[in-house]
Formats: sequence, structure tokens, C-alpha cells
Amino acid sequence: MNISLRKINAIFILKLQLFLGNLSLLMIPAMAIGYVVIFKNFFPANTVAFKALTLNMGVLLNIIVGGIMFGAYPIAEEKEHHTLGVLMTSSINATEYFIGSLLPALLILTITNIILVPLNGTSWNQVSIINYLIITVICSIISILIGFTLGLFSKNQTNAGVVSLLPAVIFTLVPLFKGFSNKISHTSDFLYSGVIPRFVNQSLFKHNYSWSLFEVSVLIAWFIIFSIVLFYAYRYKHFD
Repeated sequence: MNISLRKINAIFILKLQLFLGNLSLLMIPAMAIGYVVIFKNFFPANTVAFKALTLNMGVLLNIIVGGIMFGAYPIAEEKEHHTLGVLMTSSINATEYFIGSLLPALLILTITNIILVPLNGTSWNQVSIINYLIITVICSIISILIGFTLGLFSKNQTNAGVVSLLPAVIFTLVPLFKGFSNKISHTSDFLYSGVIPRFVNQSLFKHNYSWSLFEVSVLIAWFIIFSIVLFYAYRYKHFD
């Protein structure tokens, strides 16, 4: 399959304009930023534990809820307006469409993730920016892939919001509540979103983070699984 960078760039520009003009979608990264700002200024507990909790919540909200919605809503909208089938039968192939749709969402989410660290009052000396970007980018891509899949099975934008709610809640709250019980903790360890609080907590509490084979395996497994799921979901919906 030939991939045209020109076509990917055209989809990228189109999707970026649509994202920037969609206030409903932009509200999610705005809420992540607002959450961190509000808690930092109105609950000024300058403790490591408070900073870790606030940063974890902001990043998870942005990556999980934002990533899934940024993936699901545009596809559901195009299905609702009957433009997705037209795109898929044009000279643009599925790979070009999904890459071009993923990149602008990833750009917005990544910029937001970078902003959240200084807003939280955390120094980049405490958090390795390279590891932070690697983890947040990979997790954002997985969330967007999940959103793409849900969008393909959604009838419209409203339906996309409903079907996206449960996975967004699970992937966001389970890692945050891992300290409440061993079962939740074990479940969180096997979720791609669980890598985020482990990174933040180790960086802030232990001032050091080292990758483990288990964490790398978890991220790779989730990426492969939802890449395959998206592929078969696309074929199942007969847009070829």
C-alpha cells in the first residue's frame, strides 16, 4: 500500500482546523489545564503528594478522555454527515486518513501535557522530559486508536460520547484509585494508563524513573491490540 505524505498533510491540516474550531473537544484539554490551575491556586498544599495527585489527574484527563474523544467524535461526525464513506472511496486510503486524523489530535494533546507540568508547579528537573514525552505520546496514540474504533461503531456524535464514557472512566479512574485496594492496583498495572501515575509518582517521590520490561510490554501490547482491533473494525464496517 502506497502512502502519500501530501495526502496525509492535507488531512492533517483539515482535521487540525476542525479540532481548533470545535469548542466541545477543546473543552477537554481546557478542563485538564483548569483542573491543575484551580487545585494549585485554591488548594495550595505545596506537598509532593498533592502535586503528584494533581498532575496525575490532569494528564490522565487530557490523555484518556481527550484522546478517546478526539478519536471518536470526528469519525462519528463524518459518518453522521455521510462524508466518511466518500473519503474512503476517494484517492485517500485508510492508512492516510487515520494517520492524518491522528497527528493533529496528538499535537494538541502533547502541547497540553507539556503545559501541565509547569502549571502544576513541578520542575522539569524533577520530571525527565524525554521519558515524559515518550510515555504521554504513546498513551495518547493508544487512546486515539480506541477513539477511532469507538467512532466507527457509533451512529452519530451523541452516540460516540455515550460509548466513549465507560472506557474513558475506567482508564482514568482505575490508576488514580490504585492505592485503595490490591485488586485495583493489580488491574491498574495491566492498563496502559497505569504507566502514567507510576512515572509521575516515581519521578516526584523517588526523583528517579527507570523503565521496566513489564511497562514497555504493557504499552506495546495495548498499541498492538488496538491497532489490530481498529483494522478489523474498519474492515467490518465495509468502508473499503
